[in-house]
Amino acid sequence: MQPTYMPIAQIFGAQTRHTVPLFQRPYVWSKEEQWEPLWEDVIGLLDRLEARQGDEAVASHFLGTIVLEQTPNATGSLPRREVIDGQQRLTTLQILLKASEHALAEVEAGIDGDDAGMVAFAKQRLGMLTANTAYEPQERYKVWPTNEDRDPFRAVLDSDAASGPTGQTTRMAEAYRFFRSAALAYLRPDTDVARAGHRAQRFAAALADYLKLIVLDLDPSDEPQAIFETLNAHGTPLLPADLIKNWLLWEASR
Repeated sequence: MQPTYMPIAQIFGAQTRHTVPLFQRPYVWSKEEQWEPLWEDVIGLLDRLEARQGDEAVASHFLGTIVLEQTPNATGSLPRREVIDGQQRLTTLQILLKASEHALAEVEAGIDGDDAGMVAFAKQRLGMLTANTAYEPQERYKVWPTNEDRDPFRAVLDSDAASGPTGQTTRMAEAYRFFRSAALAYLRPDTDVARAGHRAQRFAAALADYLKLIVLDLDPSDEPQAIFETLNAHGTPLLPADLIKNWLLWEASR
C-alpha cells in the first residue's frame, strides 16, 4: 500500500469517480456521532485560520484514512477508484461541500460589490469539487454509492441552491440540511457582516486545503476484503451478517 497525505481539494479536484463496491454497507453516519463532531472540527480550523498572523503556518485537520483500489479504464474514459474503506467519510464530505456551495450561493444573493465577487469565487471553488465537469452528465458524481444510496445521494448532489433536496427525508438529506444551516451560521454572523467576502474565502480554503486524509492506494497483490475487515475492526461495529455478505459479494466480484 502506498500512503499519501492529501487535502480534499487534491482528492476531489481530479476528474475521478470513487465507486463504493457492493460489499460496503449503506450510509450510516448521524448528526450526534459524526456530523456535529466534524463541524466542530471545521469551526476550530476556521478559528485558527482567522487568528493567524501574516504568513504564519496553520496546522491542517486530519480526518482519517481511506483505502482506494484503482480499477482498469479505457483510454479517454473517466478514471475510477474503488473505495475499500472510507466511503462514509467521502460521502459525508461530498454532502458537506454541496451544502456549503449552496450556503455560499445564498449569501452571494444578498450582497454586492467586491464581497459578492469573493463569495462567488469561493462558491465556484467548492462546486468544482463535487462534479466531474469534463465528462458525460451520468459520470459527473465524484463519489458513487451503493445501489441503496444512489437515489438519496443524487437528490442531494443534483439539488439547486434555492431549494435544496426538497421533500427528502433521507439520512443524506438530513446531513445536507445540517451542514447548510451550520455553514450559513458561520457565513452570516451577527457581527462583522461587512467582511462576508473574506469569511467566504477563508471558509472555502478551510474545507478545500486544510481538511486532509491519508489515502492508501492498494497494490495489485493486496487483498481488499481482508484490509476492509481489519480497518473496521475498531470502527462502527460490523454485524456478523455484514461480514458474511461483504465476503460473498467480494468473492462474486473477483
